[in-house]
Formats: sequence, structure tokens, C-alpha cells
Amino acid sequence: MAVGIYVLHLHSAQEEARRSFLREAAECVDEVRRKKTERLKGTGAKAASLGAGMLLQKIAMDLTEGIENTDILFLEEDELLAVLQARMLREQTPPFSFSYEYGEQGKPQIVNFPKKFNLSHSGDYVVCGVSDGEVGVDIQKWVPFKERTAERFFAKEEWKLLQETDVEKRTELFYRLWSRKEAYGKYTGQGIGSVVGEDFSDERKWKEKKICFREQILETGYSLAVCYGTAEVLNSRKTGNSKT
Repeated sequence: MAVGIYVLHLHSAQEEARRSFLREAAECVDEVRRKKTERLKGTGAKAASLGAGMLLQKIAMDLTEGIENTDILFLEEDELLAVLQARMLREQTPPFSFSYEYGEQGKPQIVNFPKKFNLSHSGDYVVCGVSDGEVGVDIQKWVPFKERTAERFFAKEEWKLLQETDVEKRTELFYRLWSRKEAYGKYTGQGIGSVVGEDFSDERKWKEKKICFREQILETGYSLAVCYGTAEVLNSRKTGNSKT
């Protein structure tokens, strides 16, 4: 089966409106997510955490109803909140309850969940990838970057490509490459430290690793990369949804 990607857009709002969202969203997520959010500082961090919990609720809701997303689904925070509230009211039921387990490097999975998932957030977006197999997701907001960071973490092929790219296009290239690295590190569960110096600019090298990426640029300011394995690639190509 192909990978499903859920993208949640969090609204920039005044403090009072943001706190109202936090109160309502906290009622729509599982208890583990709610307690995790309570330990965070700052409304932005709390909103991202609850947004992640809301996406997991939406995915569980879709699977329960026999809906399988194999593409990219974009959601606004007020839209998703209304959908989850309507379900709880209609069915007179609390949010789905999840039981988590964690890999050696801390990658979470839900024991009572039929799919693998991975979450990422940056700026005004929260993203969740879901699949039968392992999946890694990363989203990066484009901000000025330091070239010495690229020189340190990029493979020589990537660094050379960056240097040869027009100045006005370097930020986009940097974050596209960085998102691939992060997504792959999350796919394997080993983190970005495991891919320092590895080249992710050449598709032939991805195939050697038996991996594939789906990528998306959001509103010309965010790079999204989703990494998954060969089995998912083959099934995705059958449905025509693969994008590399």
C-alpha cells in the first residue's frame, strides 16, 4: 500500500484565540498526548503537539470508517477540530485511546494501531505520514542557513551541488536535502546523525538503499519529505501515487 500524508496548517492567532484552541484541542486527543502537551512551555509548542495528536485521531477515525488516504490531505486547524468534535458528539465517545511503545532511539509507534506512523512539525505546519511499513517524515521551514552547517553535514557531492546552484535557489536546495536526510534518519529510527556525509542528491543512491522519497514544497517556504521502503514504493507505483 502507498503512504498517506496528512498536513495540518496551524493558524497564527492572538494569544486569547490560541489559548481557546488549546483548550478545545486538548479534549480531542488521547491522554498520553494531552499529558505530554501539558509539560511543554509556550503556546506554539503546545499547539504543534496537540496538532500532532489531532492528526493521529483523524487517521484512526479514517481507518475505522474504512477510509484510506494514499495521497496528501491538507487540513486547517479549525476544520480538523470541528471534525473530531462532531465525531465525539455524534457517537458519544471520547477520543481514541493509544498505547505507545518506543524504539531504541525513541521512535514512537502505537501498539493498538494498525499502521506505522511518523510525525514532524515546523513553523505553522504539522505533518504525519502513515503506512503499513516504516515511514519517516520531515518538514522544514526555510530560514537563512549557515553554509558551514551544510559543509559539515552534507556529502561532498551535495556540498558541490549547493555551491554550483544560483544563490537565490540555494535555500530551497539546502532544505530539500536536509529534509531528505531527516526523513531517512526517522525512517530507519537512527536519527540524522546516522546520515552525516551521505549523499541524498542522487536518486540512484536512494534505489541502492531500497528507499523512495515523496516531496512537496508548501507555499514556497517549507520543504516536506517522506521516506519509505521498496515494498511501499512498488505498491505506490501501482496506484500512480509515487513521486520522487
